[in-house]
Amino acid sequence: MKATINPNNGLNPFLADPMQVHSPVFGMGQLASVTKLSLFLPADFHDFSRSGLVLALVFGLSLVIFLAFSKTQKMEHKQKQEQKQQCSESPGPLWPVVPGARPFVGNTIPGGFKNSTICFEDWAARYGENGIFECNIFGKKLIVLYSDETISALDKHRPYDIIRRSRTSEVLDSLGATGIFTAEGAQWKRERRLVGPALNRKNVKDYVSVVKLVASRLVQKWEDAMEKDGSVLANDDLLCYSVDIISLVVFATDVNSVQTGDKGICSEVQNVLSRAALRIFAPFPYWNIPVVGQYLDGAGFCADRAKATMRGILRDHESPPLKGKDHPRGEDGTTPRVRKTFLAKLLALTEEKGVRLSEDRVIGNLITMFAAGSETTSVTILDCIYELALDKTLGGSLQDEIAGEVLEMFRGASGGSGNGNNNGKSNQTNKGKTAEETIDFDRLNEGLPRLRSLLYEVLRVKGPSPMNNGEARTDVEVNGIVFPAGTQFLLLARYASRVETLWSALHGRSLPGGPEGAGPGAFCPRRWLVVPGGGTASDRQSKHRNHHHHHDGSLPPGVGVTKPTFRNGFRAFGTGPRVCPGRDLAEVEVLVMVSFLLKRFEVSLEGGRSHPPMEYTTSVTFRPSTDVRLVLAPR
Repeated sequence: MKATINPNNGLNPFLADPMQVHSPVFGMGQLASVTKLSLFLPADFHDFSRSGLVLALVFGLSLVIFLAFSKTQKMEHKQKQEQKQQCSESPGPLWPVVPGARPFVGNTIPGGFKNSTICFEDWAARYGENGIFECNIFGKKLIVLYSDETISALDKHRPYDIIRRSRTSEVLDSLGATGIFTAEGAQWKRERRLVGPALNRKNVKDYVSVVKLVASRLVQKWEDAMEKDGSVLANDDLLCYSVDIISLVVFATDVNSVQTGDKGICSEVQNVLSRAALRIFAPFPYWNIPVVGQYLDGAGFCADRAKATMRGILRDHESPPLKGKDHPRGEDGTTPRVRKTFLAKLLALTEEKGVRLSEDRVIGNLITMFAAGSETTSVTILDCIYELALDKTLGGSLQDEIAGEVLEMFRGASGGSGNGNNNGKSNQTNKGKTAEETIDFDRLNEGLPRLRSLLYEVLRVKGPSPMNNGEARTDVEVNGIVFPAGTQFLLLARYASRVETLWSALHGRSLPGGPEGAGPGAFCPRRWLVVPGGGTASDRQSKHRNHHHHHDGSLPPGVGVTKPTFRNGFRAFGTGPRVCPGRDLAEVEVLVMVSFLLKRFEVSLEGGRSHPPMEYTTSVTFRPSTDVRLVLAPR
């Protein structure tokens, strides 16, 4: 039986809009205006009786209108009172509500916004029941879903009945990030036809050489730092790594922030996004205040600079080539390097598919690329390297296992011994090339199972996007409850993936357990491995334990890896049609950086066991707040 619930919880949604309620004074004003008309009767209208009759008719008609209006007002008032009484007598919500909400402020998040992810997950553990609870943030009621069952039920309504929260889209649009991330409905469908193909696997293959170039620079920088300082601080360097890749991929500009430290336009984009996070949870949209609103938090200045820079880059791509350049050019006058950029492919697709994209929308998608492709990827790489260094520090074998398959891949790429996954490429084809030069997308995507398993587990448990949001555009049903249009949702995807439920087990959506049968709440870097002969590591645990498994749960050579999907609770890149289009590029960035690092160095934490434990904060992403200092020892 379906229940229709009003999440406003005591506020009647049927109350008339105050702007639509007419005052009786307005009726009197009408009467006065009509009466004044009598003063302007024609001068030759001397028949008093006739004039009096006209005045009487006018007065009578006005009186009828006034009385009818007054009666309507009384009926509306009576209806409001009845609705208020019905609302006060109706039962409360069918789910728990976080206590302690105050007017206008709502529930207090201990530690502020930076602690919001941890706070919401703590509320789910303390107050949630059946995958749902309600809280209040700055006077806005949020329905929080935190189980695979409830999130899956809501996912069925994406992308049309459930859209991104209007406040999120409004904030990003106000800052110029009017791209596919905020697009909805038909607009999203049009832009997906452009952005999706520009980031598909075929095109990502063109970007691998760029990723390898930047990775080589960073590894060399760290080698120099080890000789000088004895350790490296990884956090900011990895952000520079992602920034340089995005700059080269998007518009073929070599920022080289890895060596210079200057992140260029990405610094402006990061400033914009840090302020956007504050705007999303602000109690009122102060940025809409005329003239000054955009600049009260400084975001307007950053957004203006970012858009101006992007506009110049866009026009450079559209303008004829400069004379005197000796690079080979195609029929359109562009160099091969420029033709392979994300921007060039986006512009080409607009022509090919006949989809009109305004300059503002193109700029918005470029800003979205920087926002989505820099910090999210860099914190994922940082987490992967930290876990490998921690494992080494604690005496584990994970780093050695992954380094072994990395070295095997490089030997195969250079034509040496080992299977190397050559994919039919002859040694003659790679003659004269270094091993790094011959590493391509296929080798990365089809090899390195242990590294990819680590990556997927980092994304599941420590990923940069542990929460998502939604808003009901129409009435939607979730597990028999109908939520009205306008309901605001918060989805705790990370928390849901770490909770084992009967529903997931009955629907075949349970996580693999890895070689030791780890539960969903544990961090298990070997969870996604597939043992020789088929099946996940946990499926064949008993059969192979005595002969193949090491004491720490490692696996024999020849293992594969299974890619996680939403069917086993993996939502690190979103789900359904709105899954992140840059997933393949992000994976390549992680695999290349970690591979190039482990090929040359053993990695451990500075200070060993005394290194500070990893702590996290919520800003643009869910990211480490701990400085990760590494010690690199040559292999």
